Amino acid sequence: MRSSTHVQRLLSLLLTALFLLIACQPQPSAPATATSAPAAETPSGPTGAATPITATIQALTYTPLPGDVVNPERGFRYSFDDFAPSDFGVYRNLGTSLVYSDIDLRDFRDRDISQEKLDQIQAAFDAVRQGGMKVILRVKYNDGPWPNSEPDASLEQILRHIEQLKPLFQKNADVIAWVQAGFIGAWGEWHTSTHNLDQDPAAKQAIINALAQALPPDRFIQLRYPFDLMSLFPQPLSAEQAFSGTLQARLGFHNDCFLSSDTDVGTYDRGGVNERPQATAYLSQVTQFAPAGGETCQVYKPLQSCEAAIREMETLHWTDLNMSYHKQVIKNWQKAGCFEEIQKRLGYRLVLQEAGFPSAAQIGTLLTLTVKLRNEGFASPLNPRPFYAVLDGPATFTLPLEGIDPRRWLPGEHVISTSLALPADAPEGEYRLALWLPDPAESLKNDPRYAIRFANEGVWEEAKGWNVLGTMTLTRAAVQTSEAAPQPPASAAQPTATVASIPPTAAATATPGSAASPMRPATNGLDMVAIPLSTPPTLDGDLSDWPSFPCYTLDKPEQIGYGDPASWGGPDDLSGSFCWGWDESALYLAFEVRDDVLRGLKGANLWENDYVEVWLDVNLAGDFDETKNNGDDFQFGFMPGDFSEVAPKGTVFVPPISSARIKSIESAFARTANGYRGEVKIPFTVFGDALDLSQGVFGAALAFSDNDSDKPAQEMMISTAPGSISQWGNPTLWNNLKLGK
Repeated sequence: MRSSTHVQRLLSLLLTALFLLIACQPQPSAPATATSAPAAETPSGPTGAATPITATIQALTYTPLPGDVVNPERGFRYSFDDFAPSDFGVYRNLGTSLVYSDIDLRDFRDRDISQEKLDQIQAAFDAVRQGGMKVILRVKYNDGPWPNSEPDASLEQILRHIEQLKPLFQKNADVIAWVQAGFIGAWGEWHTSTHNLDQDPAAKQAIINALAQALPPDRFIQLRYPFDLMSLFPQPLSAEQAFSGTLQARLGFHNDCFLSSDTDVGTYDRGGVNERPQATAYLSQVTQFAPAGGETCQVYKPLQSCEAAIREMETLHWTDLNMSYHKQVIKNWQKAGCFEEIQKRLGYRLVLQEAGFPSAAQIGTLLTLTVKLRNEGFASPLNPRPFYAVLDGPATFTLPLEGIDPRRWLPGEHVISTSLALPADAPEGEYRLALWLPDPAESLKNDPRYAIRFANEGVWEEAKGWNVLGTMTLTRAAVQTSEAAPQPPASAAQPTATVASIPPTAAATATPGSAASPMRPATNGLDMVAIPLSTPPTLDGDLSDWPSFPCYTLDKPEQIGYGDPASWGGPDDLSGSFCWGWDESALYLAFEVRDDVLRGLKGANLWENDYVEVWLDVNLAGDFDETKNNGDDFQFGFMPGDFSEVAPKGTVFVPPISSARIKSIESAFARTANGYRGEVKIPFTVFGDALDLSQGVFGAALAFSDNDSDKPAQEMMISTAPGSISQWGNPTLWNNLKLGK
């Protein structure tokens, strides 16, 4: 028995040692992640499920800069008599981004341009680029004088010179702001031609056509006299035609005796008659979308008072003005105290007013961003310019903001609301969120001197050319967002966090509330903002009184909520853009739909034709979690008809309301070459007692519906909330529609 007991004790010791050995071994490590920063710890609830992180919707405001901002393709400029290499950076240091120069070809009136001269021009382009500038060009053959000018060249020689200059224009288009038509007559100003070209419409047309071919299709040509432009195109350029690359869309205006007499020294003289009012009315439309600039040429006090000069620059959307001439006019503005205002407002001046985005977002989801800015300049940015959001933190991501064209930012307020797909491979951590408007040319894109700077303190990242809105956190955990709580004021030089103010009520029974409304998640689709309207639009299907149009665009396959995306024929098959607006009495909607087959069938239900569908939850907080529509959820339909036998129609599908309330809804439609446009006014009285405006936000979804067959049917819908189409009447799947301030 002693032997057996000994064995048992020995076995017990061995087992104990084995247990200790196992316990002391290192444990297997967790699988490595692809992030470059440590993952955030995710708290767990009682069941072990991940608890979402709570984030606020940051409502940030920004402080304007008091002075001028040196921005591309705008402002006062200096002038040169011949385009030759120079230290153009000197002029940037003087506070300008533009220079003007003639290309002097007086030595080549009857022969080809020499290679030496062409090399000089190329060297000058290189110097402009090195100096961070852009140039406005005009070719001339003389310096006048008037009325007995030195010779210009023949039409044949001019066309040959344009052919020689074309490779230089194409190669260096990145630093060409635009080109003046030039060539003809004294100083290339289209008068006093020794070959009578200024009296020959066919010659003028030939030179314009040749220049248009020599330049890239996105570069403008400025004409000296408005009546040449009006003769070519009697109807002024429209918003729909703008930036299309057609010849009319590329023609602007330059005035080399701006504000210098009652006719601007012959600029507005037509056969001995001063037609300044008629020409100004025409040009005020054109110059919304094409450049207007020039120089003064003599003192003329009636039009050069501060009030008169600024009014004319506002009317004609003045982009650039010669600092070198006439110097006394410039001095007079300086003495009168308006030079600084003119300097700041020439061209565009974009002032960031507000931005809204969450303090945290989940990687791989949609980030909703709303920005409100004001263009305080005389004009908009006119050359093409991409628009990006930048996330800069543990990694840097550049996210294109599709469907937003800064060339449409005319003077006034603009609200930009968009959803960004956060990269699935983004590392967790804190990021700066910035807006970036670089030059589109690859040669200049990463040069911050060519990026647009907002006129605000504390936002400009000079080394990158970014406008930094603020910071946020990206995490892999789920995120729930709510409105921001009130914050104490920040310093003037930094963005300040504030609660977005509640819009004024639109009905006497509505009482503003202080509690923020809950919001639908960005993953539902496209968040939207209704622009506050000081003047209601005229309902006629003409969207020219919607200066921010288009605000939002539906043109992607992932936005198709009904029908087979594989059968979608692209944007020409079904797509559209739209804007929301509001005032104290009503909600407004403007839209333009692209549809290659327009259907308005007799005897069909409204929804079996092409139409626009809108859902509105006018008491979002009242039943936020309710998954079935009820009395505060309104479904509208607006059908254009066939613009022939089938009339347009609008209705409220649900809830049941009186015919008088339905009849108070107004709409108008217009046929376009590739679809239709429309405008809608929905008075707030339509919603009756269900309306709660105090929240400042509605639930909303908008869809364009398509039927391409010759029978009643609903074939496809493209929507702001594509996931809601298959679950009819479920408000939790809709978007947010904020009433902008």
